[in-house]
Amino acid sequence: MAYSRQSRYAASYIHTNIMLSMLSFCRGFAAFREIQTENPTTPETESTSQIRDLTWLTAILVTIFCVLMVVALAMVTLYLWRWKRYKDQKLKDSDQASLTHSIDSTIPAGEKNEHEISSKRMKISDYEEYFMKNIFNDDYFGKEYEELSEVGRNQSSEDARLPNNKPKNRYRNILPYDRTRVKLSKTDEEDSDYINANWIPGYNSPREFIAAQGVLAVTRADFWRMIWEYDVKNIVMVTLCFEDDRLKCDHYWPYDSEPVYHGDILVSVEKENILPEWTIREMTVQKDMLVKEVQQFNFTAWPDHGVPDTSKSLLQFVRTVREHMPNDKSPTVVHCSAGVGRTGTFIALDRLIQHVRDNDYVDIYGIAYEMRMQRMNMIQTAAQYRFIHKCVYDLLHRDVEDEVDENNGVHENSVTHESEDHEETRTSLRI
Repeated sequence: MAYSRQSRYAASYIHTNIMLSMLSFCRGFAAFREIQTENPTTPETESTSQIRDLTWLTAILVTIFCVLMVVALAMVTLYLWRWKRYKDQKLKDSDQASLTHSIDSTIPAGEKNEHEISSKRMKISDYEEYFMKNIFNDDYFGKEYEELSEVGRNQSSEDARLPNNKPKNRYRNILPYDRTRVKLSKTDEEDSDYINANWIPGYNSPREFIAAQGVLAVTRADFWRMIWEYDVKNIVMVTLCFEDDRLKCDHYWPYDSEPVYHGDILVSVEKENILPEWTIREMTVQKDMLVKEVQQFNFTAWPDHGVPDTSKSLLQFVRTVREHMPNDKSPTVVHCSAGVGRTGTFIALDRLIQHVRDNDYVDIYGIAYEMRMQRMNMIQTAAQYRFIHKCVYDLLHRDVEDEVDENNGVHENSVTHESEDHEETRTSLRI
């Protein structure tokens, strides 16, 4: 327990005085006993009677003093303990508030509508009743979701509309805000600092995540340059490359063990662990003589625009990614196809899992609001918004296993044993 220097001095002073008082009492009592021992048969004189009375009086006073000092020490210790708890709680609250404040403080005047509701906090103790009352009401969560429809939309996205940057956008209506877009280092090419990605706050810091669109063939080099320049160690991919025979994301990592250059960055896949609902790939990226390790977590059981059948596997996946996140403040890149729907849902769940562990309230609306101030359309559908509420209910009312079920074993395949037929690999991704 960390006390201030003055508090430690006070406690030490009280403790020292108690010990000195008790020592004085023991010495006085010992002296009195010595007098009686040396003269056991000597008749009590007036002098010895006074010594005895004085000794007992001293003993009584010292005892009273010691009791008072013990009580004082106990009160000081209790005060310091309660003061420490108060400071810790205040620090925790300020840390949570700083995420919102750090975002709001960077929003220029006029970009945040003063009439918008930015938070809807609810006590966790009230959440079950709230959820069960409204989950079967199709209109309730849909109407609340509609309140978020215009959040952040009056911010500018001029850089994304520049002629050189238009081909770098997968969808014309999903563009990064100028204020929060991730900027790459400039090269000799014009507008070379652009990539369709935004900084998104997490539970621990305002720049814990980068929300990005699915990689295009023309943006492979830019994507890996972002990974390199921001020292990204984890990539979360919550889409398949192909869904319903439509290309959702470029296969931006090597198909096999043969390294591939993207710009001046050499990318290699070292190993992949295949699970029924997600795959973990261990990669290395190299530039000149420097080599970095990157892990990709690819969730493969999430339909585009829809939601998984149950919350269990997704919550397991989110927790698995969190366990591998570094403590060095490097951001985690999350992408789906547009980089808003499934990406926003994943980031919201990661934040909520940590939040409900440490707090007595929940604010799903507020998290969605904050993310939409950073990147448009985060949490893209009412179904995803409703699903997040269901996940929080499951978090609070049943244990979700951190490990995969025994019948969902891990299969480690060296990439050297992958199918040599790239078309076969693409076909498997469509399933």
